[in-house]
Amino acid sequence: MRLTLPILFLVLANLLPIAGVVFLGWSVLSIMLLFWLENIIVGLLNIPRIIFALGGDKASNSSIFQRIFTAAFFTFHYGMFTVVHGMFVFNMFGGDQYDDPTIELVWSLITEQHLYWAMLALFVSHFISLLMNYFMSGEYKKVTTKEMMKKPYGRIVVLHLGIIFGGIVLDILAAPLAGLVILLLIKIVFDVQSHVREHKGLQTVTTGQTGNL
Repeated sequence: MRLTLPILFLVLANLLPIAGVVFLGWSVLSIMLLFWLENIIVGLLNIPRIIFALGGDKASNSSIFQRIFTAAFFTFHYGMFTVVHGMFVFNMFGGDQYDDPTIELVWSLITEQHLYWAMLALFVSHFISLLMNYFMSGEYKKVTTKEMMKKPYGRIVVLHLGIIFGGIVLDILAAPLAGLVILLLIKIVFDVQSHVREHKGLQTVTTGQTGNL
């Protein structure tokens, strides 16, 4: 694996939550909220992936109208999935205050804990990957609309089962600092490995080289 700009930004964006835990006292709920917000970012940036996916033969390749319809359906389905996931996270880690979270309560937690800087960093990281890996390196020519429709769900299920399980353990242990840092370091390793596997063999750079991301 070689260090590329998308991987560099991926690692830097995931280091910010560690700084938040160490210097700002972010709690388990703060970290879970941040990763839930990352799911929303992933979903939003998957919409152009669906619309511009041109892979497959002519018979199986969808028209632009079909791809827009698929993107609209994905937005609705993924949105419902994300809402349920968010309610699950807050019910588990929010306590009485966030037992029935509203947008105002969620936003107050974001502003009080200064999570918006980490949110911005995660957005930039995923956007750079979209721009460089998907469009500039030609991945959109190899993947299909159906593949992009399914893409975010596998990552979310695997990653967040691990994070939620780790969060439960940390919550029982009163969220020790070292435990949260270790959990975040594990996420960095998982994200980088997932990134490499996802992009390996898909890129068609204009020079004729194939990237290894």
